[in-house]
Amino acid sequence: MPWTDDYIGLPFLADGRSRAGLDCWGLVRLVYFDRLGIDLPSKAGIYRDGSRDTLREIAAAMEAEAAKWRQVDDPRDCDVILMRSGPLHCHVGLWVGRNAMLHIMAGIDSTVEPIASLRRRNTVVGYFRHD
Repeated sequence: MPWTDDYIGLPFLADGRSRAGLDCWGLVRLVYFDRLGIDLPSKAGIYRDGSRDTLREIAAAMEAEAAKWRQVDDPRDCDVILMRSGPLHCHVGLWVGRNAMLHIMAGIDSTVEPIASLRRRNTVVGYFRHD
């Protein structure tokens, strides 16, 4: 059984931080704590809705968090994939191998999706490993 099976089908919830509901950062936090024993900052209170103002706040929070991460060219399991929505870097997923990622977003429960899918194509900013 792949490790991702424990995380498939979790429901999306804006600002969610538990298995009852998660946003993309909440999913990253859950996996990092469960699998790696790393307690990432909550960032709760940022994701209110999908508005441009909220996405700008999320992008600013991601940029502030970036100092704790190292960009890599050779992603491995659980490395964070930073993606953009338009010009804003405001979505994250987790590398799971085979050019696929585990992620969650409004309207999509947590799933494994090819990085080259139509929805994700050309949105990847980079791959990041926690130091």
